[in-house]
Amino acid sequence: MLLTGSIQGTKNKIHEELEKFKEFEWLWTKNISKEIEEFNKSNPQIHHYEEKLRLFNKTEESIEKIDAFFNIGAMSLKTHHLKERLKGWVREWKAQYSSDLHKRARTLLDELTEQTKALTKRVQMPVKDIDTLGMVMTTLEEIRRIQTEIDMKFDPVIEMYDLLSNFMGGNLNLDTVEMDSRSVLRRNWDTLIHLADQRVKELQTTQGKFLKELKEDVKNFIQNVVDFRKDYEMNGPMVAFITPKEAKTRLYRFEEEYAVRKTKFEINKAGENLFGLKNQEYPSLVKTESELKNLKQLYDLYTRVTDEINNYKQTAWVDLNPEALLDMTEVIGKLSDQCLRLPKDLKEWEAYKELKQEIDNFKEILPLIESLKRPAIKARHWKEISELVKKEFNYEHDDAFFLSDILEAKLLNFREDIEDICDTAVKQLKIESQLKDVQEYWKDAAFEFAKFKQREGDCILKGDRVGEIREKIDEDLLTLSSIGAQTKINKPFIEAIKSENDKISEAFETLDLWYKVQSLWTNLEAVFMGGDIAKAMPVEAKKFQAIDKNWIKIMEKANESKKVISCCLNEVIKTPLAGLQEGLETAPNPSKPTSKKRKNSSPDSTSSPIPPSSRSSPKVPTPKTFKKTLKSFSTPSPKSNSLKPTRNPTSK
Repeated sequence: MLLTGSIQGTKNKIHEELEKFKEFEWLWTKNISKEIEEFNKSNPQIHHYEEKLRLFNKTEESIEKIDAFFNIGAMSLKTHHLKERLKGWVREWKAQYSSDLHKRARTLLDELTEQTKALTKRVQMPVKDIDTLGMVMTTLEEIRRIQTEIDMKFDPVIEMYDLLSNFMGGNLNLDTVEMDSRSVLRRNWDTLIHLADQRVKELQTTQGKFLKELKEDVKNFIQNVVDFRKDYEMNGPMVAFITPKEAKTRLYRFEEEYAVRKTKFEINKAGENLFGLKNQEYPSLVKTESELKNLKQLYDLYTRVTDEINNYKQTAWVDLNPEALLDMTEVIGKLSDQCLRLPKDLKEWEAYKELKQEIDNFKEILPLIESLKRPAIKARHWKEISELVKKEFNYEHDDAFFLSDILEAKLLNFREDIEDICDTAVKQLKIESQLKDVQEYWKDAAFEFAKFKQREGDCILKGDRVGEIREKIDEDLLTLSSIGAQTKINKPFIEAIKSENDKISEAFETLDLWYKVQSLWTNLEAVFMGGDIAKAMPVEAKKFQAIDKNWIKIMEKANESKKVISCCLNEVIKTPLAGLQEGLETAPNPSKPTSKKRKNSSPDSTSSPIPPSSRSSPKVPTPKTFKKTLKSFSTPSPKSNSLKPTRNPTSK
């Protein structure tokens, strides 16, 4: 317990001694650079720097007063190294602030030194004419003005260097040039003042000569301005009936000539002010200046518009994508706004009217260009446009076809006709798409086949697939009829429309006949291909066997292709069907009910689009009853089995 208490007491004593150093913790906790940056934001004056430097000296003195050691119990803690480290930090802070003050002092010293040198050089300039006389007199006036406030500029510099010397002593590093500039700063200014006084006395003896020259110069300049205006009106950029290119050339020439006269005007005015004379006025020169400024605005814009459009002309047609066209629209829109904002006086000038017309024409043709870039525009449309505007376009080679070709063709003269061509192209693209859809479907459309009873192979058409084909035929014939009726725009496709219509119509007729034959065949196959009736009617059975053989050949041929159009237009399939129909319709069918019974019964099974094979086989009569009922059977054409279209299949 005693040992623990002793250790704790020693620990507390150490903490008490360490608390004495807390006042110096800013030396290592704060960042010097950031502190100086914040200090400079307040635009510090010399006394602010002095306060900081005094604080650092005071801190260093406080550190020096710290005891050399502390006795704590049996321990003695030496502070020598700690004090040296703290004083090192203080010196670092002082050096950084002194360096910042030195930069300010050096900058002001250099500025004052250079100003004194420049004024000395100008005041010593030889006076040869009114211009140089004016420059010397202006310099003397400037020296008199600066003299009244020079002490306010010199004193801060001197005070800064004195402050640095007091606090940094031998640690202030100054190069030779800086030391010389500091030492002769005041002396050089005094020399300049003396030189200025001497120059004033010299000029007083020669001013009469220069006054006479000035009056002569003013007189000559008045006539020169009159001649310049006359030349401007006769040969300047505002002369009527000259091209914009020529006007720009003349504008540049007269701008240069005006600049020379402007300089002469300023020299004479300075001389008049120097000798206290009334300033001569030149209304025509002022008017010319105003017109040249306005013309510069106009022709600068004209040049921009011309350059932009010329750049656009070099654009290949293949590179005219929607982004490029949008960029053109935005740029031309901005140029148009600038044109409208030109001074009102300019809007009566011919050059302005030409500029506005150029911009308006390009704005108007951009929508036409966008229309011509539509995917619907084909070679035939370009050919039609070429014939319309009497100009050939290299539209077949996009990389050799440029926007300049379009602009040179003056399409705006034929705008309505070209818009009609573009609108027609869009409608034709729709027709082409509809026609292509029809063609693509029938290119691959195929039948589906099924077995019939116990017969080998697929020998009948599937009824549900036949129904789908019939609906598609009806739909596509309606589509072909619709686009075929658009005679004003379907000319490029009329042959293809007619060809497709003929194929589908012919396929429809063949399919109608084919399905009739299938219905008849399925009804009679059970009668004549076995059983007592075939034996009782051998002649009729033999005829049916021949028909059956041909039917199987047709179905085998159809199975090879399966394609609807290919099968229905194949003469090997198509031609025998009529004969088979006739043979099957004339063959007796004992399985049908009498006419009287048929009236009260449901529709014949052959009227359904579903092949008879999907229903139960009809009941076959016995040979004894067959002869008795043979006379009561009629063999009407099985119209109920036909696939009638809702409209004439060949209609267009």
